Amino acid sequence: MSKELKAELLNTVLVQNPKCMICGHGSQTRVDWLKYQRWQSGQLINTVFTDLTPAQREVMISGTHPYCWDKMYPKGEDDE
Repeated sequence: MSKELKAELLNTVLVQNPKCMICGHGSQTRVDWLKYQRWQSGQLINTVFTDLTPAQREVMISGTHPYCWDKMYPKGEDDE
């Protein structure tokens, strides 16, 4: 393992996301520890985790996976 990878892993935390309300499965997300602390201290997730997609941030907030989100809100003909 390279020194850069070791350093990166030392500065991360494995977050246990909430269980998905649709499928009941849990998940984990590995994120920067300092950013996680900022989010837990009250900063908005979208301003802290700019490197994550909106879908990844949603999993951290509600546990809802992208495919489960699509089951809840299927795209209709009016959606672009």
